[in-house]
Amino acid sequence: MKIFLRALCRLLLGAVLVLPAAAFSAENVISPLPGVWGNVQPLVLNVPDGSELYYSLTGSDPLLSGFAYDGPVIIEQKGDVRVKIAAVSKDGRRSDVTVSYTVRDVPLAGASPDAIAFVRTISENPLRRYVSGTLFSIPPEFSFSLYDDAGRFVPGTALSLSEKNTWERYVPLTVRSAAGTGSWHFVMHVVAADAEALRRRSVPFAIQNWTTLVLGSRKYSYQLDDGDWMDGETELTLERFSEHTLRWKVSGSPESASVFSYRLPPMPQLRCTGSGDGCAVFSLQPAVRDYSSVPFLLARPVGSQSLDGVAEGQFRQLVADTFAGDELEGVMRAGVYYDGVYQGTLEAPFSLDRRPPAPPVIMSSTRNAFLHSQVSVSISAEQHADIYVAVSEPLEFEIESEERNRASFDAVQTGQFVLYDGKDLLFSSVSDHATFYKIHAYAVDAAGNRSYETEYRVVVDELNFYLRPSASASSEIPDGSYNRPFTSFAQAVEAINASSDMRLHVSGNIPVGGAYTIRSSCTILGSHNTLLFAEGEGLRIEGSQVEIRNCVLDKASSRADDTKLLTVSGSTLTLRNCDVKGQFRQNGMLVEASSSKLYLDNAAFAVQAPSYACAVSVRNTDCSVSQGGVSAAARTAVVFCVSGGKFSLRNSTLAVTCRTGRCLELVRAEASLSDNSFAARPLYAGAAGKPSVLPVWKDADTVVREERGNTTDGF
Repeated sequence: MKIFLRALCRLLLGAVLVLPAAAFSAENVISPLPGVWGNVQPLVLNVPDGSELYYSLTGSDPLLSGFAYDGPVIIEQKGDVRVKIAAVSKDGRRSDVTVSYTVRDVPLAGASPDAIAFVRTISENPLRRYVSGTLFSIPPEFSFSLYDDAGRFVPGTALSLSEKNTWERYVPLTVRSAAGTGSWHFVMHVVAADAEALRRRSVPFAIQNWTTLVLGSRKYSYQLDDGDWMDGETELTLERFSEHTLRWKVSGSPESASVFSYRLPPMPQLRCTGSGDGCAVFSLQPAVRDYSSVPFLLARPVGSQSLDGVAEGQFRQLVADTFAGDELEGVMRAGVYYDGVYQGTLEAPFSLDRRPPAPPVIMSSTRNAFLHSQVSVSISAEQHADIYVAVSEPLEFEIESEERNRASFDAVQTGQFVLYDGKDLLFSSVSDHATFYKIHAYAVDAAGNRSYETEYRVVVDELNFYLRPSASASSEIPDGSYNRPFTSFAQAVEAINASSDMRLHVSGNIPVGGAYTIRSSCTILGSHNTLLFAEGEGLRIEGSQVEIRNCVLDKASSRADDTKLLTVSGSTLTLRNCDVKGQFRQNGMLVEASSSKLYLDNAAFAVQAPSYACAVSVRNTDCSVSQGGVSAAARTAVVFCVSGGKFSLRNSTLAVTCRTGRCLELVRAEASLSDNSFAARPLYAGAAGKPSVLPVWKDADTVVREERGNTTDGF
């Protein structure tokens, strides 16, 4: 209790006198900070001049059962910790601050040896001594911020200050793992790399803040300039714009006794000038040029309790530096010595800005990284900051696995940075391929600090869409992109009709799920994938150009259903490397086209029905068939029924299985037939007689322009 009597007296005096609010506040607490930390915490307090500080770790009143704070200490407690701090100013005012935090061990499974060693180091000693000019490395597995600035966490790096730095201070750092598993807080005590020991001259007087001269002993007689001799233990007020000379000798000594003297120089000015490496350099500028060969020396002001200030020792000039990523603004308050005698303090404001601006914000017309239309991108940064941007060349690619695409994207370089002019950047797909772009941007503030780079990636594919019914469920709405494919044919048809042209890549077996109409041009691409048309389901193509490649179109009916699998009106339909087949309960037709163009390339058709079957029926349509294999099976069967228009059949096989039917039926048509095979497998019905089957039937109005190399079998 005895150590607190003086503080309690001051506190009681402050309770009697009505005094203004005390100066000590939470801002004076450098450490600990509220939060959950993976290491024990140091207690580092910035003590207002003349104040006395006390603290407790038990929740009790620090003035009654606490400890006197006389410098940074480490609080070895773990778990939930509550630090109560009481400050008593020199005029008796009391201030209280409480800081609560938690210390909890953080597992480091899978961390690198450097990361483990780093955490062990700051855990064993969270009050790190840093010597200016050395490196302090934070592994890249962590991000960090100075002063726990939540908005400015940056990747781990090597921190350093100029070896000329003479600004001593305590810098708090917060470090967190990239995986977000834990945070650590510690304090670096920055000290000067080298300093001369402070040398003081023993004299029988003192100077207080330049203008007060204290003659401190009756043992001596004193003379100021050419004035009368006077006894000691007195104070004189001086002007310090010119030189003064103080002499002294032992009182009562004869005139021949030794007389000592000291020259009091005019008060200089403390000036701050920048240096090439960005430090703030402070020098004294004498009031009179070439005043003396005796130099002024700079040191910490006498009696200063501030944690931030001139390092211990004496210096010809002072240098303030700060870590990259920090912004330091304050007043350099230096004590000035001349010829070993303290003269007083001088001050000069300074500002160091090594804090990079926030990285630019890249804003896109889409929140997705995959877009089916042109992308518009704008970039913004802090006010008065310049933005530099680099854009990669467009990378055309075929979408493969996500891992392989990511590896390709990672390897893309963005090229040279240029000053951003503020206009939107526009990105479109190239040709008919998906196109990848990478954008990097950084900001530069007025102090020349460069921000970390911001990256934006986008795939623009205005043509290609994807349909995968087996895609896993996602909270995101399918948009037809590779990573968010359509999961139903209905979604795909809606997108087709909303676009002017698109390519739909299909995977797996796809239930069509209804009767749909396509009114916009598209290409449907598969890899022998099947579109399953159930009873009553079909696809109508109107006023558009549609191409289907490498797909199987399969229709099965269990009851009377004459719905065509494909109905084409006023359109162009191309089937390439496709299998089209259908089984009908009564009558059936696979394709019906009118006033259209039909191109069948290496396509196979097979239709089967008990009563009537037709593979392809066209009216007033130009139809071209090459390398096809088409069959129809029913009591009455026709492979191709052509009425009007032009019809070309090359290198194809047509087969019918029927009692009555034709491989090719031509009415008022213009035809060209070459290198084809026509086959019949007649159906006999006992007494019903011999079937009537023909390879080609044409009316009198049909014109066959070319007919060569064709063969028949079974007719």
